[in-house]
Amino acid sequence: MGIQPNIICMTAAKKMKVRTPEKIRVLIADTDSLTARRTFEFLTQNGFDCRLSADGADAKKQLVSWRPRILLVDLLLPTTNAFEILKFTQTEPALKGHHVAVLVMSGHNNTQNVREAYERGARDFLARPIMFKDLLTRVVFHCREPREVQNNNNVQKDAMRLADLVVTQALQPMTFEEKLFGTTKMAALKVGALRCSIVQQLTYEKGVVLASNDKKDIGGLALDLTKYPEIQLTVNTGKTIVIDNLSESRALSRIRENFKDINFNSLVVCPLYYHQKPFGVISTRMPVNCTKVPDADIQFLEFVAKVLSLYLSTVEPRILGQYGLISA
Repeated sequence: MGIQPNIICMTAAKKMKVRTPEKIRVLIADTDSLTARRTFEFLTQNGFDCRLSADGADAKKQLVSWRPRILLVDLLLPTTNAFEILKFTQTEPALKGHHVAVLVMSGHNNTQNVREAYERGARDFLARPIMFKDLLTRVVFHCREPREVQNNNNVQKDAMRLADLVVTQALQPMTFEEKLFGTTKMAALKVGALRCSIVQQLTYEKGVVLASNDKKDIGGLALDLTKYPEIQLTVNTGKTIVIDNLSESRALSRIRENFKDINFNSLVVCPLYYHQKPFGVISTRMPVNCTKVPDADIQFLEFVAKVLSLYLSTVEPRILGQYGLISA
């Protein structure tokens, strides 16, 4: 947003039509009326346009007529469940072309429920009880649409020129920690990142940092993954997540002003695998002045993730286990 003048001509101001910031619509479908009302009040006070729904039938009606951007839905609703609502958002003709980010809420965050929610198209799975500040962070994250990277032959050629550097780094006779640190440092330098980190997911809610370009001895730092929706989304979908910097969004301007610690940097998060099983991510956070991550940088980071996955699969379990034993 540009700098506003300190003095406004009153004559001109009277003729001007004042534009109020667009509000992001959030539909809350929850059987717990007290929790739903508190969530409604909290999000409304912080700049969102919210509505409540107590059952699946009403939620479907409001999805079609009101067309919210975010749906917070309880896993179990009267006469239906969140999985059925997810199917409705994907198949209802009246919603064709309208994207709604579905965030499933449940007190039963077992592995099967979490996996099925993501497989059916949920953008997030929120385990109860939910802290309002964490909820706000996740809602803001899902308001910022990930973009798809278009394949471009020229971009691919540029990325391949750097591929040899990545492979060479992985083949150097160094310790496990040195290789990971060197890879994150090289990746961050190439794309101009503030931070490039390798994170292992231990459970749905716990993770551990294995390496980061800005601190050589960070290996073993425990993370509360409930504060990192981008990591959970990437691990559970197996897809690279790219979020461009939308800090100038009028809809998010009030939220940004009230909560300075919500990060609006552009970011790229790529999945990592260990013997073809989900392992974690390589997460790259860009400077605030990076409003759009170049496709060449995204494809380069995806290549780095693939090389890291191959390397990690050669590492003995006992080496990785020494980090996995560190609890949050």
